Amino acid sequence: MFQRLIEWLESHQKSCVFHSNGIVCPGCGLQTAVILLLKGDFLGSIAAYPALIPVILTIIWTFVYFLVYKLKKGAKIFHFLIIIDFILIIGNWVLKIM
Repeated sequence: MFQRLIEWLESHQKSCVFHSNGIVCPGCGLQTAVILLLKGDFLGSIAAYPALIPVILTIIWTFVYFLVYKLKKGAKIFHFLIIIDFILIIGNWVLKIM
């Protein structure tokens, strides 16, 4: 069943409006990175979109912090994760533009 999900995702990838017009957007490579991660290709996923793993960790942390627990330093960790995500997304985008 998991293999069928991966096959379905591969066959239903959406084309980027920006990319089809020759413009690289900050999200370019995200779909490919998710599929590679689901296939177990961790390094390939990082190469396709370096911010995917930190974004996933941020989503998990957001759920844990805001919905389950109210940790003392949770907000600081959340802000740190958001900054890391932003730096990786913008940095990856700038590198792809060059």
